[in-house]
Amino acid sequence: MQDSTPYAVGIDVGGTKTHLRAFAGDEDVVDHVRSSSGWRPHDPGAAADWLAALVAGALPSHVRPSALAVGGHACETPRQCAGIRAALQGRLGVPALVVGDAELLVPAAGWTRASDWSPVPVRSRWGGCPTALRSRSAAGRGASGTRARGRPRP
Repeated sequence: MQDSTPYAVGIDVGGTKTHLRAFAGDEDVVDHVRSSSGWRPHDPGAAADWLAALVAGALPSHVRPSALAVGGHACETPRQCAGIRAALQGRLGVPALVVGDAELLVPAAGWTRASDWSPVPVRSRWGGCPTALRSRSAAGRGASGTRARGRPRP
């Protein structure tokens, strides 16, 4: 018997790992992490099949999502994301939103808009990417009054 509770499902498909979380109201029902192996975002049908299989494998058998949001690695254009969304909605029969995974950065950091941050070069003690995100108010201006990327500040 299908559970009639509405379950919202969010999926972050990264370059190396995929994280699926499902919620029923405020309750975290599923928190599932797996490899992103097999993710093919340039083939909308294959991407939708991969996501549908992920949802089916991660959720309990009696649970069906009521809505799905996906941030997909290498989903680079609105047209590409729309193709995956249409194929995914056809397979699962629920409303879906598909965006590039880079669009998840701002909400994942707890911000509400992209203007709350700016990339600022810093030295990384972990040896990774030499750019970190800092609050816009802490970013400061150069001598010319421009941001790190050379655009004038508003």
